Formats: sequence, C-alpha cells, structure tokens
Amino acid sequence: MQAPESARIIETPLAALHQQAGAKMGAWFGCALPGDFGDWEREYWFAQKSVALIDKNYRCHLSFTGPDRVRYLNAILTNNIKDLAPSHGNVSLLLNPQGRILAEIETYALAESLLCVSYAMIQARLAETLEKYIIMDDVTLTDDTQRFGTLALEGPSAAAIVTELTGVDLNSLVDLERQDARVGTIPCSIIRRSPVSGGTPPVGSVVADAAGEIESRGWRAHRVLRA
Repeated sequence: MQAPESARIIETPLAALHQQAGAKMGAWFGCALPGDFGDWEREYWFAQKSVALIDKNYRCHLSFTGPDRVRYLNAILTNNIKDLAPSHGNVSLLLNPQGRILAEIETYALAESLLCVSYAMIQARLAETLEKYIIMDDVTLTDDTQRFGTLALEGPSAAAIVTELTGVDLNSLVDLERQDARVGTIPCSIIRRSPVSGGTPPVGSVVADAAGEIESRGWRAHRVLRA
C-alpha cells in the first residue's frame, strides 16, 4: 500500500545512529531510512560477501487476543490462519469488499495471541479497519508497535552471526518460524526469512522487545542498506 504524498515521514529509533554514521537518508515505506553511508558500491559488495545489518523499523505490530482471535483473522485474511503451528507465521492480504488490497500482513501464532506485522505508514488506518470488523467476536486488538524494534542480518554470514549472538541455528528453522532468544540481556525473537531473490543463505530478523532497547544499548548499524 502506498503512503499518501502528504504523509509524515516516520523516524525509526536508530535515526540518530544512522546520521552519526554519515548516512544519506531517504524515505522508504513511509520511514526515514539510510540510502547509503557514502560508498554504496562497497556497502553492497560487503552485504553480498559478508553481512549487512538493516534497520527494518518501518513495521507495525498488532496483537490479537481472546478466544475468537483465530476464527476472526482466518475469516478476514486471505491465508490459512487456523492451521498455523505455534511460533510459525504466514503472509496474507487484507482486502476490502471490492477485492482491493488494503495491506500485506504477516501473522504469527504465539502462545497467547496472534501477532500481525505490516507497515508503519498504514498503521493507524490498518488498526482502525481491523477493529471495525470485530463485531460479535470475542477479540481484543492491541497496537504493540512501540514495544518492538526489528533489525535484519542479511548476507552469507547472517546465519553464523545469528548463532554467535543468540545460539539460534537459522538452518533449523523453516521460513517465517520464530524462536525466542536473547542478544546480550535484550529479549528478542529470531525469525528466519527466505531472500526474495533466492539462492542465498537464510536471512535472520531480530525482533527485540522493546524498540527503545535497540537505541539505548547502541546497536551500531554501520553497514545498513535500504531493504
């Protein structure tokens, strides 16, 4: 979904660190994100040969609790939510009654909730739309965007670094499977994602609770490329 031209550009919790590292900022997914740090060719080469740490805080996180949460989301999203295994996710579309795409949503089956992940630039409108259809269902929607921050490690060394930092073996996970872990003292979840282009090692997304922890503990993203 495209953000309106007049929409406010959102700064991520890492904006100050990007600027201190000399980032040339641009706008992607409605957020201010680094385009490069002065030598995009070398940065791209480094990401292809080793690893890149990428700021993905352009996401929003909506939690659904209540006994009818599975039935509700299974009815309004295009993918199969009712058969999601614990700690696994899938990608769905949210459509309007005319079949127009309103949002792309990743849904994860957690122990006590379903977590939906989409884009911050449509956060308010998406939450309003999802809330509107909760009529007779016993479901509670909570906007948890401020609780989470997301970083991605991408490149041939990503899986090894994820294991070094968290002890999680990405190769043991299937696509969009989550595993709880810690990076130092920061509680987080590791998610395996397959690269869009295919043919390269798995990508690791580190979802930390909360977003403020990423900034306050100084996660330095000197090799960040735009997603």
